[in-house]
Amino acid sequence: KFKADPKSKAGEFLDVTVARLIDLCKAMLGQERDNNMSALAGRMVGLGQLERAMLIAEAIGDPPLKAWKQIEVFQAMSKYAEAAKLCEELEKMPNAKLATTALETRARLYKEILARYADAIKLFNEINRPPWTAWMVVECYESLAKPAEAVGILDEIENFFVQDAPRAAIHKAVVWNKAGDQKKAIAAARAVMKKYPKSQPSSQAHQMLERWGVKTGGGIVEGQLN
Repeated sequence: KFKADPKSKAGEFLDVTVARLIDLCKAMLGQERDNNMSALAGRMVGLGQLERAMLIAEAIGDPPLKAWKQIEVFQAMSKYAEAAKLCEELEKMPNAKLATTALETRARLYKEILARYADAIKLFNEINRPPWTAWMVVECYESLAKPAEAVGILDEIENFFVQDAPRAAIHKAVVWNKAGDQKKAIAAARAVMKKYPKSQPSSQAHQMLERWGVKTGGGIVEGQLN
C-alpha cells in the first residue's frame, strides 16, 4: 500500500491531489457530493492514508453518512472504542439502513474486539435476527465461561431452526467439553448420533467419542441427565 510521508514530495503531491478532489466534490450538489466524498474517503483508506481519509469523511455533509464513514476510518485505525461510540450515536440518526448497520457493527465490535460480551448479548438480542444472532449469543456466553447459558440458547436453536439443529446439537457437546463436564459432553455427543444419525455432526460426534475413549453406543443422553 502506498503510504506517503506528509513531509515528502509524494506526501505534498497527495495532499494537493486530495485537496483538488475535495474541491471538485464540493462543487457538486446534494447526495452526489456526499457520495463522491464518501468514495474518496474509502479510496484513501485503501491507500493507507487514514488521516487524510478522516479529514475527507469529516467534510461529508449528510450526518448519517458522515458518521458511518468516520466509523469505517476509525476501524481502519484500530480505534475500535471510538468506532463503537460513534455507532451508538449513528443508531439514533434518521437513516434506518445505516442505523441498523451501526447497531450490528457495535455488537460485533463488543463481541470480537472489545470483549464486552454482556453488552454484546444485549445488542444481539435487540437485533433479533435468528438464528444468526442466537449463534452470536452462544459465542458470547462461551467467552464468559457460562456453558449452561450457551447450551440453553443452543437448545432454542435446535428446537426452532431445523437446518441448524444438528450443528446446534453437536456444539452442545463442544461447549460441555470445553467446560470440563465430560459426562454432559458424552451425553450430548450420543444424543447427536441418536437424533441425527445421517448428518455430518453425527460423524463428528462419533469421532469425538472415540477420541475420548468412550463407546459410541448405549449410556445416557443429555435429556436424561439430572
